[in-house]
Amino acid sequence: MNESEVEDVTHLMIELGKLIKTKQWEVAESCAKIIIQRLPNDIYALKRLGIALVKQGKFNEAVTYYEKAVEVGKTFGAGHLEYVKQLDVLYRRLGRHEDAFQICSYYLSQYKYSKDAINRFNRSAKLTGRSELVKAENLVITPSNRRVPLGKPLSPIEGNIPIPTTKEIDEVIRNWNESVPAEYRGLLEAQPIERPNRAISDFVFNSKTGKYTNLITGKVVTRKELLAVFRNRK
Repeated sequence: MNESEVEDVTHLMIELGKLIKTKQWEVAESCAKIIIQRLPNDIYALKRLGIALVKQGKFNEAVTYYEKAVEVGKTFGAGHLEYVKQLDVLYRRLGRHEDAFQICSYYLSQYKYSKDAINRFNRSAKLTGRSELVKAENLVITPSNRRVPLGKPLSPIEGNIPIPTTKEIDEVIRNWNESVPAEYRGLLEAQPIERPNRAISDFVFNSKTGKYTNLITGKVVTRKELLAVFRNRK
């Protein structure tokens, strides 16, 4: 595009934003389509056209542009997962459950530890008659409210060293609890929290008590108290 065309498109972009904000859906639709004629891969215009069409109940047409937005996002690495979720909603509204399953599968592949991705995948799987659902039990909530994986299950033989039996593990835990101060008991059953920085690397979460223990001092604190510690360290 030459300089004049760039200025025209820039003006249209600004105008489109205003039209969406003031809920002038029909005019916004026309404006967005003009922009897309000149810039077919403009994810900003594709998104806003999708919004304008949905607001007018033109769901089938909206799907076309949201699908385009997703493809553009995949190609150029732009944030496009919000369009993926919108497609999930539209596909289900239109009864296109297999398409919903496919888009939710893609969403899950990008965020396999996201509760939202898991829930959407399982819902679409049920709607298509699939029985293999994803369980969220391998997730743990950290103090920052982020979900982190607990890791993949070990194979029967890991590095040619047999994995200890449940009885052997119980014995180790029992010996530990009998030999350490009271404040450290139960830590072997605790789940480690994510360690984004050294400021919180000395805490572990005990899933049985719902409390956190400082490995340096042995002090046991609640989630609320722990968050207060984090805030004071900033």
